[in-house]
Order: sequence, then C-alpha cells, then structure tokens
Amino acid sequence: MNPHSTIYDKLQDQAIQMAAKAKNGTYKGYTLTFDRAEWVYVVTDKEGDTVARFNTKKADHRPPVVARTLGELSMSYKFNIKLHPWGESPELGNVEIDESAMYGAWEYKDGTEGGGLWFERLEDGRLDLTDYDGAFALPKAVIDALRNANISVEEIFE
Repeated sequence: MNPHSTIYDKLQDQAIQMAAKAKNGTYKGYTLTFDRAEWVYVVTDKEGDTVARFNTKKADHRPPVVARTLGELSMSYKFNIKLHPWGESPELGNVEIDESAMYGAWEYKDGTEGGGLWFERLEDGRLDLTDYDGAFALPKAVIDALRNANISVEEIFE
C-alpha cells in the first residue's frame, strides 16, 4: 500500500471542501491553492514543490490525485490498460488506465505530463470517457488510441 495514500485522501477531502468556497488554505504543512482557470487545487509542500493536483469539477466522483508523472501515479494506481498513441516506443507519451478506479492518465508525445482521464462504465461493459484535464483539447492521438482500445469517446471531446 502506498504510504502516502492516507495523507492524499485527507488532502483531497480538504480540497473538495475548500473548492465549494473556492479559497486557499493549508493542511498539516501543505499549501492548497485554488486555480480557477483549471478548477483544481494545487498542493505544494514546504519547499514549494507541487506534490498533487486535485480536480474538483466532479466532487461527486471523489476525483483521484493527479501526480506529476505516470511513474508517480503508478504508486497509487494499478494501471492495467497501457496504450501508446504515438508509437510503441516507451520513450514516447503513453496512456495508462486503472480500470477498477475508472481513472487514467495521458502524456504528450515527448513524454511530458499531459493530464488525467475519468471514466464510467457503459451497460455493455466498456469504459466511457467522461472527463479529462491537463489541456484545453485532448490530443487526437490520445482520442484515437482510446477508441482503438474499444473505449467510448464522445464527439464532444474532439
């Protein structure tokens, strides 16, 4: 089990409560700053380094932590679906999905952080993309990779 999961859960709860009032605050030495442009709370440590970002748009889904890299996320999630939108090379950006958590993350082609992906399950058992963050528009290569993996992506995300 991730030793940081308990503090992340408590930080996430605090972020959701604060998002309702859209104010900044602190929790056990961490600073939570609300970013109205992205509707996320950015959590920084005592040194000012970003340690987590919480998407507060869908508080009813208890949104998961968005870490800085897929490597950091792999400590918290069990990604069982791995897609390669820009080719099979692991050096290129990837998409990883934890089907049981209904959460995923995507990277840009150069491997830099992209953002999070949120899903619901359709009646036929397939995943359905319900939200994403990290960019104004989800890259076409990511959309195509999701669809090629039989994941439903509505036209609104194009």
